[in-house]
Amino acid sequence: MRVRSLFLVFFVGLIFSGCGFSPVYGSKENTTLPEITLGKIEGKHAYLLDQALRTRLKARGQSGAEGGDWVLSYTLSEESQPLGINEQASSTYSMLTLNAAYTVKRPSDNTTLVQRSRRQRQGYDIVTSTYASDQSLADARTKAIDTLADAIIQDLVFLSKKD
Repeated sequence: MRVRSLFLVFFVGLIFSGCGFSPVYGSKENTTLPEITLGKIEGKHAYLLDQALRTRLKARGQSGAEGGDWVLSYTLSEESQPLGINEQASSTYSMLTLNAAYTVKRPSDNTTLVQRSRRQRQGYDIVTSTYASDQSLADARTKAIDTLADAIIQDLVFLSKKD
């Protein structure tokens, strides 16, 4: 049985190596992004998205400072919608929705490369304690912003492969 499993793994490996398959995240070619400048921060919680994007750009060896090949501008809007009350009527579940509309431009000729929006939803509890409810909302916002930042960077990686 063990020999059969090893043979199967070897056979599948041969098939994938000969078919031109290349993993999206594993390819070493063109994995660097052009230098990206982050636009002005607009909105109450856009600072958190700005910091999340800067952290992800720094991990890729970029600073997000002026003079980049691309300029990333965005607006962030937030809405919260109550969804229901539990059996004890002590907690209400709500849904936080963050919308990030962003534009990537090439500053040399002011060409818009992409204009897109991303939406992220995150649930949280509203409890009887105001402090706990505020913390629950803040945690939901942080998670949603981190997910949005990852999605935007992923879009930029795909855009750099097309450009």
